[in-house]
Amino acid sequence: SSSELMALAMSQDGALLAVGAKQIDIDIRRNRRLDTEVVKIRNAKSGEELASFEAHEKAIRAMAFFPDSRFLATGAEDRQIKLWDLEARTAVAALNLQGQVTALALSGNGRWLAGADDSGRVTIWEVVK
Repeated sequence: SSSELMALAMSQDGALLAVGAKQIDIDIRRNRRLDTEVVKIRNAKSGEELASFEAHEKAIRAMAFFPDSRFLATGAEDRQIKLWDLEARTAVAALNLQGQVTALALSGNGRWLAGADDSGRVTIWEVVK
C-alpha cells in the first residue's frame, strides 16, 4: 500500500495536520489496482496518525479546519464539499458545486465557508452548528 498526497491543512492551533491522499493498494488475486480517497489526521509535532477514513469518490483537492479543530471541510473532484465531525469520523453535511472543487476557505470564526470550483464559480455558505 502506498499513497499520493493531494491536499493538506493545519489546525489554527498548529496541533493537527489533515492530509488528503489517494491510498493505492494492489489486489494480487484479481490483478487490479484499488484507489481510495482518504483523510488522515496526524499530530503535527510527532507525525503520529490519529485517525484515517474514506472521504470522497474522487481526488481530494482542498481542506480547511474549523477554529475548534473538531470539524474539517474537504472538497474533491467529485464536486462535493463534506463537513466532517473528526471525533465521530463521520460526514455531518455535504454540499454540491457545479464543478470539481479547487479551493476552500473558512472565515476566522468558522461561520462562513467558501468553495471554488473549476468553472471559476465561488459559493459561500453560512455554517450553522
